[in-house]
Amino acid sequence: MSRKWKALSLKNKLDILKKVDEEPKKRCIDMAKELGLPISMLSTIVGQRDRIMQTVQHFGVNSKEAKTAHHVKLEEVLLTWFKEVTAAGVNVDGKALREKAAGVALTLGIDNFQASGGWIHRYKARHDLCYKTVCGEGKKVDASVVEVWVATTLQSFIAGYGAHDVFNIDEAGLFHNLQPEKSLCFKGEACQGGQKK
Repeated sequence: MSRKWKALSLKNKLDILKKVDEEPKKRCIDMAKELGLPISMLSTIVGQRDRIMQTVQHFGVNSKEAKTAHHVKLEEVLLTWFKEVTAAGVNVDGKALREKAAGVALTLGIDNFQASGGWIHRYKARHDLCYKTVCGEGKKVDASVVEVWVATTLQSFIAGYGAHDVFNIDEAGLFHNLQPEKSLCFKGEACQGGQKK
């Protein structure tokens, strides 16, 4: 057994707890030897089972460590705001998040808060956020609506025209890009037209 300290991820801790559950009658010292862990570390992991399960539920299995925020209320308010504005189709970049965080900190009376780049990075990691490029108007219309329209209405429009009357025309429009090109969204979500799937 190595005398070096090991940092275990939440996944490692879950695997250890699973192994302990599979062999409940095995002595703690024997289990620790089998797993290559000091007995004190194994005892700590088993003793903190509920906390580990809650942490996995909140941060996910892939987190190496689960550090909580210094200003929990600020982050709760900010995450609620983030979910509301992204659901409404507003793109949120780091600058907007930083400004909102500073405003919320003032409202909550937090004087020592700095919405620095490091804070943004840690906030994104804690809440599983990432930047994604927003893709135009993709997915603004439900595909089933389009299929029904093509099968019914479109046929009545083109029935009276011959092949010599068919032309190709694309929609033209003036696009005013007022929102950021990239937006924060939860990892694993598609970022299309400001709408998250």
